[in-house]
Amino acid sequence: MEPAPPAMTAPTILLVDDHPLFASAVADIVASLYPQHRVVVCDSFGTACAQVQREGPPQIVFLDLTLPDSPASHSLRRAREAFAPAPVVILSAHDDPARVRQALASGAAGFISKSLRPAEMTAAIAAALGGQPQASTGGLAGGPAPAGLSPRQAEVMELMAAGQTNKEIARSLGMAPGTVKVHVRDIFSRLGATTRTEAVALYQARLNGD
Repeated sequence: MEPAPPAMTAPTILLVDDHPLFASAVADIVASLYPQHRVVVCDSFGTACAQVQREGPPQIVFLDLTLPDSPASHSLRRAREAFAPAPVVILSAHDDPARVRQALASGAAGFISKSLRPAEMTAAIAAALGGQPQASTGGLAGGPAPAGLSPRQAEVMELMAAGQTNKEIARSLGMAPGTVKVHVRDIFSRLGATTRTEAVALYQARLNGD
């Protein structure tokens, strides 16, 4: 009787971020886009290095530059050395143009701002996973909120437009369901809507300038 062939190990996508809610949301996006891959989340540079030493380099790394055990000025250089040959895509709440240029010039395969709306975040992650990483910094931070909504309301509205329930929105954004309910009520008030369908239609009309 011939021995059974060795089990195939699913390719790994490594996410290094010490913010649990954000890391969980990104991991969910990655898992939904590439269900055949295994998403490994590490909350420090040290645990990420230990993971790679045990199992070898991942296919790609998503890295928060601000980690408790690695200064931002050193994280990218250390990550490129530790996780080679995997490309390293930066995840950061600090997305000023100078910082983005510096990261790309230092060898980052891409840059994704944490201020992106959910749909934008999904598109940026999909591009990175598809081998076309880019600098995606078109989020809400520092700019006017669309359709007269606050940045948080716009995030809720985007997920509402995608058909998510209040409970699903709460899970996606790391909010309490009651907080989402308050945001939805305020969105209705600002848009002059009485139903979710009407709110979505009015929101999209404002975005389109109708």
